[in-house]
Amino acid sequence: MGERSDLCDTFKCFCGWRGRCGPNIPRIAPGTDYLAIPAAAVDDDRPRWSLLVGLTSFKVLWHNLRLHRFRVAASGRVLGDSDDLLERFLDVRPDGAAAEIFASASAHVSSRGDRLHIICKCWRLKTDGSDREYSTIPNDIRLGQKYTSLAMNLADKTLTPLGGDLPVVPGEHSSIAAGGEDWALCVERPFDKRRQRGTTILRMQRLEAAGQRWVVAAEHEFPHDYTKHKINFGGGILQGYVVVRDKILVALLGAVFFVFDCSDCTWAPVSLSGDIYDYIPFKSRAAYVEDDDTIYFIRTSTLLAYKYSPEQRSLSPPIKVATLFPFMEGEGFGYLVHLVDKVLCAVWFGNDLPCACTTGHLLITTLIVKGDWDSGCFTPRDVEILHSTCRRVEISEGGGTRKGRLGNFGFLQLYVENADQVDPTSIHPTIGQAAYLGIEDSPNILHCCRMFLRDEEDKADVVLVDCKFPVKAHLYVIAETAYGSLIYQPH
Repeated sequence: MGERSDLCDTFKCFCGWRGRCGPNIPRIAPGTDYLAIPAAAVDDDRPRWSLLVGLTSFKVLWHNLRLHRFRVAASGRVLGDSDDLLERFLDVRPDGAAAEIFASASAHVSSRGDRLHIICKCWRLKTDGSDREYSTIPNDIRLGQKYTSLAMNLADKTLTPLGGDLPVVPGEHSSIAAGGEDWALCVERPFDKRRQRGTTILRMQRLEAAGQRWVVAAEHEFPHDYTKHKINFGGGILQGYVVVRDKILVALLGAVFFVFDCSDCTWAPVSLSGDIYDYIPFKSRAAYVEDDDTIYFIRTSTLLAYKYSPEQRSLSPPIKVATLFPFMEGEGFGYLVHLVDKVLCAVWFGNDLPCACTTGHLLITTLIVKGDWDSGCFTPRDVEILHSTCRRVEISEGGGTRKGRLGNFGFLQLYVENADQVDPTSIHPTIGQAAYLGIEDSPNILHCCRMFLRDEEDKADVVLVDCKFPVKAHLYVIAETAYGSLIYQPH
């Protein structure tokens, strides 16, 4: 079709926006935004929040945990322009002398709000013994050979090691702030090969008062045979968690949920109603909106919601709110953070899409969940998009092969900006009035997509009217529509 090979293939299938996403989810692409906030306010150029995107990549040695930053104004507008390259905030180095890389990472802003606690899972790599060039094959295929825990000062970006014994488990440790304290969660599953079943151990560690060392606060062991449920979700046994006031709700494979009470360091199971096949575990960290008394999370590219009762420790099946991005399982990951009141920010990172671009892609959307109130209970129904935009992230130096470019979406973390201390030259001018910039105007649109959109506008569906003549059973009617051919057999 005469397509240019250097165009962005991530956005080539615009029909996906219509096929998978609802009518209220606008299509975007490099060079286009959807902006539906009121006309720019006085403070709309001033950042209220910074969001850190943590990406790991095996092939970016020495700097293979990279933190990128974008800023959001009080209106929900993402500062900057579509297709901008995100600011590289910090490169976190593994131990080069030990030939280590960071296989994955989790992070959370401390309960005091001035530090970012980072926990990285390390792999040790082979070397050739001469020029110390690294191979991407670990010496030992077991995951979690070592965990490195760091505290980053958000003001000056200095890193301080955190002590304590983070046990090696086939999974990750998640850093969490809840109940005015800082925690590290992990899940361990000792396996009995003779019985082909085992128990699961929930382990919560707390950062001691001096803020320099993790210590075990509580453990809970229980029988856990999730294989019989045949629920297939990617990731390890620990799927995700959410902070609800002073409690941490944990989701495990097999439709198993536990709650940790930060006040007395106790674990308790969560009761479920209905079929376990109706339950979907959180992916990474979910967001709790107190105004709605609702838990929101993204699984692949769909926004889901749970209604949870802390008093009764019960959980109802999730509600599908909206599909935000037109991508399937395995093509990327979506994370969610709560900004303020009912405003959420969703970010999707494509990690497994063939693309001619030399950078990775982020789709960033700020939104408000709409719904109904009945007897004081809120039920989410749909979303209102404030701003949806495309941004780029540089994962490896100078591009390279596709496998070298794409990494793992480790975490999405928010912290509150002090706008008075932000350099005004780093903020782009206002976009102006609210506007929807059409996809057709994007310079990056592929020829096939342009033809698809043109057909969508120019062609009208063929409508069959009542037939006044008798027909035989073998007669077929073919109707050409904008979406293909439809075949009807009269009766």
